Amino acid sequence: MATPESEAGVLQAVLEKLEQYTLPRALDIKKMVDAGGTLGEMDLAFLDNALEGLRRNGPFVEHHPDWAPLYSRMVDLYDQITKTALANEQTGQRA
Repeated sequence: MATPESEAGVLQAVLEKLEQYTLPRALDIKKMVDAGGTLGEMDLAFLDNALEGLRRNGPFVEHHPDWAPLYSRMVDLYDQITKTALANEQTGQRA
């Protein structure tokens, strides 16, 4: 079982990555798809990696429900990105 100190360290690392890399990149991708863009290979790789991180951190959130709102917002952000990108792809194929 993880100690509170090790959990605090994991949490700090996850939040730093979220703040410095994951969230800014996700917001850039959302802005691009909201403007009608489609996902490239790098965007898809980023989203796959980010979703895997969410799956990996899911058990932590179960034990720390105070982080559930942030976790849910990230899941929702990725959902919005993928749905918008899919709609953009489908619109582009019809054009």
